[in-house]
Amino acid sequence: MKHRQRFLLPLSLILLCMSVSGANAAELAITQGLADFQVLQRGADDTASVQVSGTSEKKGDVEFTILKDNDTVKGFRWEKLAESKDNAWQGTIEKISVGGPYTIQIRLKKSKSEPIAVKEILVGDLWILAGQSNMQGIGNLANAEEPSPLVHCYEYAERWAIAKDPLHPLLESIDSVHWGKLTDEAERKKEADNWRNTTTKGAGVGLPFAKEMVERTGIPIGLVPCAHGGTSMDEWHFGKKLEGGASLYGSMFRRFQVVGGKVKGILWYQGESDAGPTSAPEFEKKFREFIMAVRQDFNQPDLPFYYVQIGRFIHYKVSINDWNIVQDVQRRLATEIPHCGMVPAMDLELDDLIHVGTDGLKRLGKRLANLACRDLFGETDILIGPSDPVAKYVNDGGHKVIVTFQNVNGKLSAPGRVNGFSIRNQDRADLYLIYDQRLDESIPNRIILDLQAEAPADSILYYGWGADTYCNIVDEKDMAVPAFGPIPVER
Repeated sequence: MKHRQRFLLPLSLILLCMSVSGANAAELAITQGLADFQVLQRGADDTASVQVSGTSEKKGDVEFTILKDNDTVKGFRWEKLAESKDNAWQGTIEKISVGGPYTIQIRLKKSKSEPIAVKEILVGDLWILAGQSNMQGIGNLANAEEPSPLVHCYEYAERWAIAKDPLHPLLESIDSVHWGKLTDEAERKKEADNWRNTTTKGAGVGLPFAKEMVERTGIPIGLVPCAHGGTSMDEWHFGKKLEGGASLYGSMFRRFQVVGGKVKGILWYQGESDAGPTSAPEFEKKFREFIMAVRQDFNQPDLPFYYVQIGRFIHYKVSINDWNIVQDVQRRLATEIPHCGMVPAMDLELDDLIHVGTDGLKRLGKRLANLACRDLFGETDILIGPSDPVAKYVNDGGHKVIVTFQNVNGKLSAPGRVNGFSIRNQDRADLYLIYDQRLDESIPNRIILDLQAEAPADSILYYGWGADTYCNIVDEKDMAVPAFGPIPVER
């Protein structure tokens, strides 16, 4: 009997503690504003503010403190947050410095209950990931980028977590635009779980970009995935905003609002679905209007918008001219639209017919980070990469076309022989004039094309003609020469 009493006494205490703990949990609750692993967008002063609301069974002052590495952050030792009235409270935590991770504790003043602890909060920059499958991420997971404690993700399942590929499990989204025909919730969850457990694909460009940014700036990053494979500019049309989660634009806008209504920028990778006879001629207008609409709807007129020029596609049905139209629009608009930037993908290896491989995605992430660090963090030693090509015919005892680029970092180089150029007539037929393509060893931003005969007066030059051309020229920052053309061959 004595042994039994010794056993029952601790058990009764455990039950009592469980009962008190349950009461404590009901005494105060957070309903909106903060969640574990959340990333708060910093302002111009390198601090963030967050409005937090909740419920309380008791009246009184609600107070908070902020911890880092188990130590109280200076200036945040149990400050008043709000006053609880009518079982509800709301207040704003201000001036949280960039960095983290922080633990924010909230409690009723003079309460004996354990405070609510919201953990792993970061203050840094939020980036939206949008577009189609190459942004969604179809790279092999075997060599995917490793997670970082300073890169978090607002998952499709509407929760914050440490970012880990795959970032775009479509069936976990609460927005119907990502479900296809799987409208039954139980069936969708089953399919989502099965995909999670079996997929070998899902590496993307977002995590490599974010890790590169953290390494170079020390600023934590929050990624907000919004991409969906196989989608066109029409499906991303800003006029669908009021459709909410039934549209891609509406889903992106809703998630933008949920994470705080302020982001650092957008990473965009799309265009493959618009490289057809009907859609390619309209692509420039639609792309311009999309960027303008996003900036207006986000109320950020100078919102940085960085994107990837579409790369290669190995398919016999591809419309070559239309593919090149989209590529050249993307090249030109990067310099015509303020606060935009573009990086090429034409030189990168694929994992299948159209999707950039994992190693290539890592390179793309660093290229995008080059633009962001240049424009937003004052890394003045970085140029945008080879751009504004000019081609000039020269007869100096031999027929040549000299191609000159601006904004080259250091000098141009190529693994193996230079490749990718073609001289064509006005009907875009190859004139087969080039017998050698080479770097100009005396001038670092020039390419020399040796010709077997004189180039006609109305010749045009392409780099990357077709959807599966081997292109391989980069500068010293691994910024590649973009696919371009037609540009005139000047005399």
